[in-house]
Amino acid sequence: MKIIIDAENTKKQKTGVGYYTYNLIKSLIKVDKENDYELVYWKLRNVQKFNPFGILPDNIKYKKIRFPYSIYFRLFKMGIKIPFSFFSGKADVYLFPNFIVYNLKNKKNIVVIYDVSYLKYPQFSDKKNVEFLTEFVSSTVKNASHVITISENSKKEIMEFYKINQKDISIVSPSYDHNLYYKREASEILTVKDKYSITGQYLLFTSTLEPRKNVENIIKAYLLLPKLIKEQYSLVLAGGKGWQDSKILSDIKKAQDEGEKVIVTGYVLEEDLPVLYSGASLFVYPSIYEGFGIPILEAMACGIPVITSDNSSMPEVAGKAALYVKAEDVNDIKSKIEELLTDNKLQEKLKVENMSQLHKFDWDKSALKLLEVIKKVNE
Repeated sequence: MKIIIDAENTKKQKTGVGYYTYNLIKSLIKVDKENDYELVYWKLRNVQKFNPFGILPDNIKYKKIRFPYSIYFRLFKMGIKIPFSFFSGKADVYLFPNFIVYNLKNKKNIVVIYDVSYLKYPQFSDKKNVEFLTEFVSSTVKNASHVITISENSKKEIMEFYKINQKDISIVSPSYDHNLYYKREASEILTVKDKYSITGQYLLFTSTLEPRKNVENIIKAYLLLPKLIKEQYSLVLAGGKGWQDSKILSDIKKAQDEGEKVIVTGYVLEEDLPVLYSGASLFVYPSIYEGFGIPILEAMACGIPVITSDNSSMPEVAGKAALYVKAEDVNDIKSKIEELLTDNKLQEKLKVENMSQLHKFDWDKSALKLLEVIKKVNE
């Protein structure tokens, strides 16, 4: 069986679609020695030089499409349907890991739709992106042989919004990097804390500073904590500036001007993130909506207790290994932070639960599940 994968997004391996696609392909390379794969790129001048997956086995090859993607994409939006297979070549099954199937009528194809945040919370996304996804995902779902998503919650919402049958959608969960995220030694923690100007104990949030991540309510909840707790713990916001972040940055500056211990690290290097997790007293992640929530797993793997929201997919990801809050309720977030910081037994209980929850998520297992779906589609 020959499988063609649109691998364009693996050029951005650190977050989102690129992270998911890259890690799934990496595990597919490991677990499948029988089928042939072509990893297709549009925009790279030299695919072999880029070589994101290292030395490839004989059943995996790169392929560069020489037609300009910008022109193809413009034609696609105009409704001029040049088949993707005209450029990529023929395959038994095509995999599109970024919401859209490009013109493959009567071809066996699989599309990954991560969530429907663009429909449920359009205010948290770029307007043009919302309009594009709203217009084209619907036709993609109609023409896809099978849909993959990343959580039970996303599956339920996709089925509701797009009226598709349960047999036509499967869950292939993300995981975290087991080789990177683990508890670090005190000496390493001290070095990285110094690098990001962090002193003493701290509460940690990691992600881009944007409204959907609920950063404003994290700051408000921290400011409501008793004075003794705030003297003992700073709030560390580890992430770069994000979409519509002006109100968040204003709140941070106001808190800092008033002498509050709110620290913004800016962009954190990937190798430093597990060290920051390891040094934190707890991880605060009360997002308004998530298709999955990989930072929850990363924090657990580094051995710290987690506070997260009781909405969307987060209860699936965290299971019994987290304390849950109402994302919109600042007092609830504040109370749960205070409860967890002052209850050592609860902290230890959550840490024990971390390990059993983490075993549920593994890239190789997910690759095998994807392979099952591919075989089913090709029957």
